[in-house]
Amino acid sequence: MNKVIVENITKPFRKKLIISGGNITLETGNIVGIFGRNGTGKSTILSILFGTTSSEQLFFKLNDTVFLNRNRFKKAFSFSPQFMILPTNVKVKKVVTLFLEDRIQDFFDEELLQETKEKKICELSSGVQKYLQTKLILYNSPPFCLLDEPYSGLSPILIEKMKELIKTASLDKGIIITDHKYESVLDVSNQNYILQNGVLIKLKSKEELVDYGYLSFI
Repeated sequence: MNKVIVENITKPFRKKLIISGGNITLETGNIVGIFGRNGTGKSTILSILFGTTSSEQLFFKLNDTVFLNRNRFKKAFSFSPQFMILPTNVKVKKVVTLFLEDRIQDFFDEELLQETKEKKICELSSGVQKYLQTKLILYNSPPFCLLDEPYSGLSPILIEKMKELIKTASLDKGIIITDHKYESVLDVSNQNYILQNGVLIKLKSKEELVDYGYLSFI
């Protein structure tokens, strides 16, 4: 089992702290949902954890190793951002072999992706592109995954496939998700946080999303 501990996440912007405190402990088998309104900094937290955005303060420990250099955070996390990162003019089977070192045959062991192998990324629908990218990130080698808006733009059928994909991947990994489709996040998460007024708060129950004013009912 792998474990990552992140403490004291602090991020200033224009002399104002947009993130002023937050601790996350993530283990293999955990699926963590982070909730918050637009502009609160959810995506910023994910990019800080991935190491592409700096933070004023941060304690980062993977198992028994403390990381001081944020460029090394990628040893812990793989990251699927909101936007597409796959090369669009390349065939799916080529992209998969570039991203993955092994499990390539296993990766295509579903009808949806079997049908895409000989197509270029740009020939796929936006929903299938998102599903493909997310699955590649979940199949990557780091022990933890960051998923920013994985359900965005997906059809109801693809949302259900995505949820099953995430739950299956969590058997071997820890996963953090941010997405405004809160029901789909709650369907898979076993830990939840809300980012409010710059502070990352761990929730004791999903009903607290109402107490903190994120939802009107649940």
